[in-house]
Amino acid sequence: LIGANAANTWTLNGDDRVGLVGYWNFDNNTTDWSGYGYDGTLVNGATYSTSVPPTSFANTNSISLVRANSQKVTFGATLDSPNLTVSAWFYATATNDGYYHSIVGNERGGCSSGNRGWFLFELGGTLNSEYGIGTGCGGVSPGPHIQPNTWYQVAMTFDSVTATLYLDGQQVGQRGAATRALATESLAVGRINAGDSDFYFSGNIDDVRIYNRALTAAEIAGQNVGNIGGSFYFANIENLTGGTGADTFVYSNGGSVSGAIDGNGGALTLQSSIAIPISTVTSTGGNITF
Repeated sequence: LIGANAANTWTLNGDDRVGLVGYWNFDNNTTDWSGYGYDGTLVNGATYSTSVPPTSFANTNSISLVRANSQKVTFGATLDSPNLTVSAWFYATATNDGYYHSIVGNERGGCSSGNRGWFLFELGGTLNSEYGIGTGCGGVSPGPHIQPNTWYQVAMTFDSVTATLYLDGQQVGQRGAATRALATESLAVGRINAGDSDFYFSGNIDDVRIYNRALTAAEIAGQNVGNIGGSFYFANIENLTGGTGADTFVYSNGGSVSGAIDGNGGALTLQSSIAIPISTVTSTGGNITF
């Protein structure tokens, strides 16, 4: 982060959200805040809720879904890659009722020949994952028990060797996944898009992210405590906490957002109300870690 004085343009370098190719905070919109433009579409009356998970950044809404109404959010791309991380917060109002409750995924299902992609779901009161291998499916299942009406954060990473499942920042399972078959169906939240007649979710889903790399265990743990992940170096910031006014922050990948720094430390605000608290700023430079 290089610059000086409020109301200037700042350039952000060293953002460790490298590989983020899809990000939906569902704060009263389905905008893809990764900058790649994979905006979502609400289907069959899916709406927004003020029930949100316990994150340290500003978070005003989540998506509310009702299985009986066949509600979901769809996207126009698979967003699959050999190395991958998917993470999401979920709040299930129905569990252990005999249904598959799909949180997020792009699998063409049935665990039969031609199966491709992956999805995360609740079944029988437990967290589960499944991925296609072309001739059937694999998965890290069953995972830990899920209580209804409780916020959880789930994440799954794939690399060239393994699939790893996390719940609330802790690894809960791992399995070899070298033969995983990439998706041909588009991504959906609240249901997989093809191959099965049901698999809808009941409850709330929030803060869904897709990366084209396998995040580390430390990065997953940081997301669970409410961090968005990153570290910027800044210099020449003598007036950063002394000035007022709106600043424009320009990402090195070409994206840009607006924020504001106040005279008392304030908060650096990035992309749709993601607030990064600034706790310590010196006149000679330092690090903002978030």
